[in-house]
Amino acid sequence: MSDCLIDLVHDQFVDLDSVEFDSKVLKLDLKREDINSLDYRIFRRFFFFKRINYPILLSKLIFRGVSSFRIIDDQEIGIYSIDDYSVKDNNLTLNFCEITRLSIDFDDQIEIEKTDY
Repeated sequence: MSDCLIDLVHDQFVDLDSVEFDSKVLKLDLKREDINSLDYRIFRRFFFFKRINYPILLSKLIFRGVSSFRIIDDQEIGIYSIDDYSVKDNNLTLNFCEITRLSIDFDDQIEIEKTDY
């Protein structure tokens, strides 16, 4: 597995609360702002302004061949960006921050696909 996984999810956020698992298929919802959208709001917080673009684009990251998975989310924030990943034997670990990760055990091989809505 190369850095193409990180390329697939660059600048996108994973919603750990919406993980779906059925028949060896694990699905993650990905979200990102549409920076080209003309719909946006500007929020003021103290001396700073933040622009939020609408709509938020959604896609799914699909893993096939998964035997089990485990979410380690002590912070319970729920929405993270993938910082890094590691593969060891038949385990793929997605690292979101220092203490939050998604550990995916797979059979002989794992197939990864990204779909857009």
